[in-house]
Amino acid sequence: MRTRTAIIAIALVLAIGTACSEPKEPQAFPDPISIEIKRGTSTEQIAEELEAKGVIESRWRFLLIRAWRRNDTLMAGYYRFDRPMSASDAFEALREGSVRYYPVTIPEGFTRVEIAATMAATGRIDKEEFLALTAKSEHVKEQFPEAENLEGFLFPDTYYLDDTSTPEKVVEMMLGRFRAVYAEATQGATSPLKPFEIVVLASMIERETPKSDEQPVVSSVFHNRLRLPMPMQCDPTVTYGLVLENRYRGQLYEDDLKDPHRYNTYVHPGLPPGPIANPGRRALEAAAKPAETDYLYFVAEGNGGGHVFSKSLVAHNGAVRAYRRSLGR
Repeated sequence: MRTRTAIIAIALVLAIGTACSEPKEPQAFPDPISIEIKRGTSTEQIAEELEAKGVIESRWRFLLIRAWRRNDTLMAGYYRFDRPMSASDAFEALREGSVRYYPVTIPEGFTRVEIAATMAATGRIDKEEFLALTAKSEHVKEQFPEAENLEGFLFPDTYYLDDTSTPEKVVEMMLGRFRAVYAEATQGATSPLKPFEIVVLASMIERETPKSDEQPVVSSVFHNRLRLPMPMQCDPTVTYGLVLENRYRGQLYEDDLKDPHRYNTYVHPGLPPGPIANPGRRALEAAAKPAETDYLYFVAEGNGGGHVFSKSLVAHNGAVRAYRRSLGR
């Protein structure tokens, strides 16, 4: 009996020794692997998910380590893995919480001020530091020399923060995602606009409609107006300029449309001087590849489900009247 126990112990030691060995130069994942370990998750479930996601080679090695170190606590939380690792290293990571990440989601169309507030709400990013960093444009000047700050280039996505996250690291992550998505979204672009203008237009499209099927059509309206030329008359640009100057009153009034601030596309021709929000992939694609239409106008539908597009002012005025009736005006 004693001999059998010794054999089992030796087998466990050998198994754990094998598990501790590092893979030789493991190849990084194409995209980081994110795994959530919830409170109460069994070791078997953890091991199965780590194996299924390719983080570890064998769940059995992980379970052997757990059997040997049954008094250790594996910490709940979000983890992100950049490359495969040994079962021993994965166990240590969960035991120490050393790669624990906290997700923060930035919606499409948020401004850099709204992003700063969202990041600060995690308790890990200083709002004022983030705003100070994003008020500068040197990180994008080479590709977008017209940029005055990082508005428009902070890509909306889910990011995973840890206890070592800093505003600098977060901005770098967001800019990295933007560059990658922008390159993909603008491949095969049909728009005659310059790269910076595409970002500006994408931000306008994002704030006009979140509907992916409408965004290329909205893009076509703005492209058609630029070509004629006609003023953009984009309400969100007016709102953005007023917010920048702390003069927004919660909704747009008639006199706001005549305000001469530099983002007012009712007063000034062409595109505004910079992005008014941070667009997502679909809006960037729509700006780079507008639909082919003769539309020059659009207005919201009364049911809030989308927009009515028109080719003539007469038809547009009819759609506006219908919209106002739906609101009881």
